[in-house]
Amino acid sequence: MNENMFQNIFDKLQEVLPQKWDKIVFYASYFQGSYNMKYFIDLGDGEYKDCFSLGNIPNMQLMKLFMDINKIISPIRDYLEEASKWNVITMIIEADGNFKTHFDYSAKNDNFISYEKEWKKYYLG
Repeated sequence: MNENMFQNIFDKLQEVLPQKWDKIVFYASYFQGSYNMKYFIDLGDGEYKDCFSLGNIPNMQLMKLFMDINKIISPIRDYLEEASKWNVITMIIEADGNFKTHFDYSAKNDNFISYEKEWKKYYLG
């Protein structure tokens, strides 16, 4: 995996982050030739806010952000062998610089809505 990918994703996210935040959870899923991306921010109150409900970033700017991030992820993901190609990446970034990533390789095409609900429970508690 290209180590620069994580830094490049964070660099793009920084363009839209508020000045003060405690934790970001970034989600990108790839299924059947399309992708879905979101991020959630904990501003220090222990509550995660969806990027689309923050209200300070127009949806068109978010769409451009996600297209730019896709340009970072897709070439790396496309280079992978089919057996090692992941479907979902989750990045958890803390304000102190610590971060974790998780790759999910299982197919979610049939039950995507249930998968997203479980993902939110697990990562956003």
